[in-house]
Amino acid sequence: MPNGTGFASLYCGAGGLDLGFMVAGFQCIAAFDADAMAVATYNRNLGSHAATVDLRSCDRDVVDALRRADLVLGAKSRTQLDSCLATLRASGFEVSYRLFDLSEYGVAQTRRRVIILGTRGIPSVSLDGMRKRTKRTLRDAIGNRPQASNWQGRKRLTTRDVTIASQIAPGQRLTNVRSGPRSVHTWSIPEVFGGVSEHEVPVLEAISRLRRRQRRREVGDADPVRAEQVTEYLGEESDTTLSALVDRGYVRRIDGRFDLTHTFNGKYKRLQWDECAPTVDTRFIEPRYFLHPEECRGFSVAEMAALQDFPQDYVFPDCLTASSRLIGNAVPPPFAELLARQISFRNAGQ
Repeated sequence: MPNGTGFASLYCGAGGLDLGFMVAGFQCIAAFDADAMAVATYNRNLGSHAATVDLRSCDRDVVDALRRADLVLGAKSRTQLDSCLATLRASGFEVSYRLFDLSEYGVAQTRRRVIILGTRGIPSVSLDGMRKRTKRTLRDAIGNRPQASNWQGRKRLTTRDVTIASQIAPGQRLTNVRSGPRSVHTWSIPEVFGGVSEHEVPVLEAISRLRRRQRRREVGDADPVRAEQVTEYLGEESDTTLSALVDRGYVRRIDGRFDLTHTFNGKYKRLQWDECAPTVDTRFIEPRYFLHPEECRGFSVAEMAALQDFPQDYVFPDCLTASSRLIGNAVPPPFAELLARQISFRNAGQ
């Protein structure tokens, strides 16, 4: 093992997991995904192994592949985990699964993935005991990568985006519901959100703090506050100021109470070179969510792929939305290779 060990891949996506196993010497019997764009990308880069199939159905090709495979790979979502496990066990596989923090295995992002492994006809395999690797940073992953020109492979920023992004320093994000040096409030960017007076800022900051302290519900993380609470917190009357802030769109009335209008927890997050990136998900190409550490822009498809550790010659669709979805949903190939070699090592010693 692994020579001659064939695997079938369920929810194969663009092929990140499968590529790692192929590099380690495993052979792909068949791969399946419901996303036709993912299947086309897989076949363009890895060979014609993949087919477009709704895995919720008992497709004959999938059943046949499971019968012939020594190993079955998958990872998709929690809602599909139980049905996937039941299908594998009904086909005679011993199944194990584990949640991995990929930043502990050399991936330059704080990414967590559930890996499901089904084996049959070979010794049972444990997913525990993989040797951890040195953590890598954003700079390690993309710091020396050549940039696309003329916005190729990344989204354009609107004038509004540029104005906001220029006020966000590395490690900061736009949020009204948190305070501290990592938070930039909308009232700090009057060119976009409208000006406020020096008497109104303390009222906005008071609402930001009180809405999390004075809880009314058991769910959620914040509630609207009463004018009397703001007055008590500041030590001065606040009704007139609150009404003015409602008129200008900074505050809203809800059942006689007051809350901020912009209550998102964080947008325009500017990453830092010397830290891990957050999870590269399907929104990573959107500058409204993630900003380059130095430049006034979001991330390109090439940078997303580099953070997922795809080879530079791996080809993704021309459509930015499709590419970001496929890359964001993928398992980084080098992590998959580590997993594959761990399986080989465990079985070689048995």
